[in-house]
Amino acid sequence: MSGEFITFLQLGFEHVTDLAGYDHMLFVIGLCAALPPKQWRRVLILVTAFTIGHCITLLMAGRYGGLLSSDLVEQLVAFSILLAGAGNLYYLLSDRKRNFPLYYTLTLFFGLVHGLAFSNFFRALGATDAELWSQLLAFNLGVELGQLSTVAWFFLLLLLLRSLFANLIDPGRLQYWWSVVVSGIVLLVGLYLLVGRL
Repeated sequence: MSGEFITFLQLGFEHVTDLAGYDHMLFVIGLCAALPPKQWRRVLILVTAFTIGHCITLLMAGRYGGLLSSDLVEQLVAFSILLAGAGNLYYLLSDRKRNFPLYYTLTLFFGLVHGLAFSNFFRALGATDAELWSQLLAFNLGVELGQLSTVAWFFLLLLLLRSLFANLIDPGRLQYWWSVVVSGIVLLVGLYLLVGRL
């Protein structure tokens, strides 16, 4: 791999895992908060749909320039976090079955939105088409790896809690309350961010 490819791979990974820009990581956690580890295939589809949306937006921004104002993008990112938490709580508290095709589609759409938050960087590069494709491939591969590592840590923490409290609480109830609490936190942080960006 070339040095440039490694650089953009690292940038994509850090774009997700950088705690200073935690909104992306928070949305990813919101995506999987209501799903148990045994549904990892659905989690993988969600994460990849988000990355695909992210990639499409970065490609369009890199070639055609700014698509939306940065203020509006920040508000939409905050709204996506709020909606991820609220959607989880709706399904958890109403005991309804999740419509996964719709969920995948919404995740793809919010991937488009989150991609806008990083589009200025690619516009500023002024890369040729060939360079842009290579940079986007590396960056979005890094994004995917960053998201998957976030999900892995999230599920590892859940499994640790299950083992610690195995004799005190039924694993199904622990999973339920874990999902409710995490989704509630995601919703509240999303609301806080949205109000602060209005």
